[in-house]
Amino acid sequence: MAEIFNNFQDHEFVKNILSEGDEVFKGRNIDIKRIEFEPDPPFNEYEFYIYHVGYRLFAFIHTFDQLEYTIDFLTNYDYKISSKKNRPDRIDYLSYTIENFYIRYTSLLDRLLQLINAVFHLCISEDEVSYKVIIKNLKVKQSNSRNLIKKFRKGINQYRNRRDHIIHIEPYKDEDLWKLRLWYLNDDFKKQKNGRNLLQYRSQKLREYTIRKKEEFVGNIKVLRPQIIDIFDELLIEFKKQKEALAKIC
Repeated sequence: MAEIFNNFQDHEFVKNILSEGDEVFKGRNIDIKRIEFEPDPPFNEYEFYIYHVGYRLFAFIHTFDQLEYTIDFLTNYDYKISSKKNRPDRIDYLSYTIENFYIRYTSLLDRLLQLINAVFHLCISEDEVSYKVIIKNLKVKQSNSRNLIKKFRKGINQYRNRRDHIIHIEPYKDEDLWKLRLWYLNDDFKKQKNGRNLLQYRSQKLREYTIRKKEEFVGNIKVLRPQIIDIFDELLIEFKKQKEALAKIC
């Protein structure tokens, strides 16, 4: 299972989850074709805790992985598909990828809150998990994780308004991207005497824009990574504490 966790797989928190998860699933019949499965024999509370934390950890890291995929997608457009019917052109693809990053970036906080709920064994319904509910919980307030969560949220929230605008109002746009869209909507310039030079100019502007976006996205991920490691350090402590308490009653 280690290959699932492309990021942070060397962290002790992740290693512990993978190791404990292997033990929980050992000797059990699991129908892997089913999304919702019934383990045979059923989990006790201790085993379900291990499974639940592992599931929420996977969801969090998977979202982080997807952010890195998005950065690669900025520059891997296949021009062969642009001539096919109903296929995105270069700017449609670029816009989609940018929106994808902002949406997934902000969703990292939601994934983290679900993980906190699982690790601290708060037993809050996943539909009711929110920043305010988690941050005001007594267990969380008494831990070092609280300040780390607040710091993480502050960084994530730089894009909250942008994400909400994309989701609820209109597609992402900025002035430079709009200029690029105009260039790609009109190919008449290719017929002009200096059409070749204009085509090179368009390509240059596209490269400059994608480089800036890539630098922005990479920079944000570099900021998040050490914060996540600090959070995992604290979650490992809590995980061991909860696991020990549950082992005594199961």
